[in-house]
Order: sequence, then structure tokens, then C-alpha cells
Amino acid sequence: VMSDAQFVARNPDSDLVAGARRALREIVAADPDVLVINGDIVDEELAGTDFPWYYVPGNHEIMGGDIANFEQAFGENSRVVDQQGTRLIMLDSSTGSLSAKFDQIEMFRDALA
Repeated sequence: VMSDAQFVARNPDSDLVAGARRALREIVAADPDVLVINGDIVDEELAGTDFPWYYVPGNHEIMGGDIANFEQAFGENSRVVDQQGTRLIMLDSSTGSLSAKFDQIEMFRDALA
């Protein structure tokens, strides 16, 4: 899981961006079974990888707007995926509250059952 790198478009050469890119290169080089990006990052560094990856939105994905662009680019905000014997339950926390979208709480409960 990679979380909260806080890429900021207005400062693409920041230390945070450099650190996140370095971490992504290391992840790709390690060829993991799966990668879950837990918000606040971009997808460019993952083009052409051979492992599955999932991107779940954080609060920075909706700052100043709604989630429509994210959904168009990355699909569902919350989902359940069974990956090589491990169940991944990914929830959208972009509004700051998991209960803002109560249907995902029901999905979570059902996935645990």
C-alpha cells in the first residue's frame, strides 16, 4: 500500500514528488503481487507494469471539485477484489468520512461476511 504522497501540480519538483516517484520506482522494481494506492497520488509512474494496481481516492482527489474526473479515469471509488487469496476491500474516504456514501459501508459489511 502506498498512501498520501500528496503530489501537488503547482509544485511538480518538490521533495514530496521526488520521494513518491522514487518509492514508485522501487515498488515497480520489486514486482509486487499487487499495489493499492491509497489516495493523493498520480498514475503516470505505473504505466506498463505487469502487476495489478488499484487507486482509491483520498481527500486531495476532490479538493476544489467533485470526484467525476477520478471516476472517469480510474473507475469505481470503492470495490472489493480478491487477489491471489487476499481480499482487498477498498473504500472511498475522499470526503473525509466513510459514511458519506453509506452504500460502501454495506458493501464492506457484505465483503467481510
